Amino acid sequence: PMATSSIVNTLGAGSGIDVKSLAQSLVDAEKTPKKERIEAQITKTESKITGYGAIKYALTELKTAFGKLNDASDFSSIQPANSQPTALGISASSSAEAGSYSIEVLQTALAQRTSSASFADRATPLNAGAAFKLNLSIGGVSKGDIHVTTATPAGMVSAINGAKLGVTAQLINTGSGFNVVVTGETGVANSFSLTSDDGTATGANPKVPVTGVSFTTNLQTATSARFKVNGLEVTRTSNTVSDVIEGVTLDLYTNTTGAARIDLNRNTTGIKDNIKGLVTAYNEFEETLKIL
Repeated sequence: PMATSSIVNTLGAGSGIDVKSLAQSLVDAEKTPKKERIEAQITKTESKITGYGAIKYALTELKTAFGKLNDASDFSSIQPANSQPTALGISASSSAEAGSYSIEVLQTALAQRTSSASFADRATPLNAGAAFKLNLSIGGVSKGDIHVTTATPAGMVSAINGAKLGVTAQLINTGSGFNVVVTGETGVANSFSLTSDDGTATGANPKVPVTGVSFTTNLQTATSARFKVNGLEVTRTSNTVSDVIEGVTLDLYTNTTGAARIDLNRNTTGIKDNIKGLVTAYNEFEETLKIL
């Protein structure tokens, strides 16, 4: 305003000069250098911020690549090879040692499966509708009584499963009747017997069986798993075996054809890939620093 007033006084109001335009030019002439300096500083600051972001990203990638090599177990991982994968499965932990084994499955472990007599209906009354007991023995040792409060085939199934004593039960509709099928756990040692007791026994009779309730139809006999490891025969109650070869778990599916060859090889593929990843990340980090 002061500069404009001075120009007007000097030139006079009727000089024909565009005083407003001239004043704006003077203001712009003084403002432009300051604006350019500010904008240059902003650009420089933004470049620094972008540069820091690039460094942070490159460092993150480098840290990730190093992180993939910080577990010693990665350098001792074992990759199993199996010549008969349909007969047995194999998995190895980091404690397994490299080597080769001959494994021949002679017999898989089975669970005993026993059926009751056939009933006309799932709700057929048993023991005249009165509650009764089932005594369970596994491996010749009594596991106690199973109390059947709903005296029907379906009630027996519910009581057996609810007791959780080492056997399970299913009610099977064969089309000509209903059977209660009881299944134990695998292994000869888990063979079982199941007998009924109507609770009316006296001193002379230890127990009185419930009429029509018996489990005497054997559908499958319990067996233990038998297999050879490098010619030595081994027996186990389960088809999942993890205590024969250190760090190795075997899952037995069926008998092998002769002996299966198991090779436990050191797995280096993952290590190679991780090292390549680290080299790439380092080179990219170095290139980023050069550019910055």
